[in-house]
Amino acid sequence: MLRSGFRLDWDTANRGAFVLQGDIYDGRVGHRCRIIPSMPALSFQTFDSVATISGGNVLGRWKYFFSEASEIVVQAYYDIAKRKDVILDGAIHTFDVDFQHLIGLCPWNEIIWGLGYRRISDHIKGTFHSTLVPENLEVVNWSAFIQDKVFLANDRICLTLGSKFERIEYTGLEIEPNVRLTFKPHDYHTFWGAISRAARTPSRSEMDLQSVRDIQTFAYFPPILQKFAGNRDFESEQLTAYEIGYRVYLPNSISLDLTTFYNSYNKLRSYEIGTPYEEKHPPAEP
Repeated sequence: MLRSGFRLDWDTANRGAFVLQGDIYDGRVGHRCRIIPSMPALSFQTFDSVATISGGNVLGRWKYFFSEASEIVVQAYYDIAKRKDVILDGAIHTFDVDFQHLIGLCPWNEIIWGLGYRRISDHIKGTFHSTLVPENLEVVNWSAFIQDKVFLANDRICLTLGSKFERIEYTGLEIEPNVRLTFKPHDYHTFWGAISRAARTPSRSEMDLQSVRDIQTFAYFPPILQKFAGNRDFESEQLTAYEIGYRVYLPNSISLDLTTFYNSYNKLRSYEIGTPYEEKHPPAEP
């Protein structure tokens, strides 16, 4: 693997800062494959393969300080990743823009909010073994968040309320709220608790991948393919997380943390046996 990159940092009259960085890379990765390369083979074959990978990215981040209690951060990011091997051949382009604004309303109340935009486009050329349907896809996701942090009782109590909102191309609107309370009765003791919800959106392969897992042959009958098939009805996996904790500061700059988590999951991914059907358009030959 060959990789090269750069990073530039500079300040603007003590009111802001700018970062520009980027990387490019090119290389090869060896791996052992066990696949069915084509219909005539009708059986798995194991062989060593070398995948070529290349890509690059560039990121720019601008931070501007209106005052000690107010600042904005704008970040833009572009990435291209290419890979070519015996299973898949293609490229993925990702463009991302993120905006955040921190507002200190008063010494005991702080609000941060933001917006996000991400566009992912790919062109993946499949093989008999694995393919994505469709081969070309563009996905656009929007996001927004807001968080309010309130300090009470001379900063002994901190209450954080917030939520993230995502408009996902695959699954629609996702709402991910979060509530966190911190109590510090003494400089050396801290208690906290939190409840939050998170969602894991489906990946491209979970939605669109068609991959041959096995072939069974019978005399005088067409071969039977056993395939892994993605599902466009796949909904986001959901997590509701509960957390409580305690921290004590000991002498000699030592601290001890005790934390308990309870996670409740819903709509987890599963593999199901589908209804057999006749293949009208067999996978393309390599």
